[in-house]
Amino acid sequence: MHEVPSVSRAVDYKRVYDAQYKRHYYVSIVSGESQWEAPKEGVVECEDSKKKKFYTDCKTGNSGWSLDALSV
Repeated sequence: MHEVPSVSRAVDYKRVYDAQYKRHYYVSIVSGESQWEAPKEGVVECEDSKKKKFYTDCKTGNSGWSLDALSV
């Protein structure tokens, strides 16, 4: 019997904090374009207040400390 490898998700956006406007914005990894609105689909790489990375699946709202935690 063959072992099925886990499917890892890719990061689509990074969430960045803008100190001037005191809010987050989102940057597309693929295009480099930024937007104020949270994406409706894809995976966002975020940081908590201690700069620890976590990931959020925009479609489901699920978050985890690793991409593997969001695997389907």
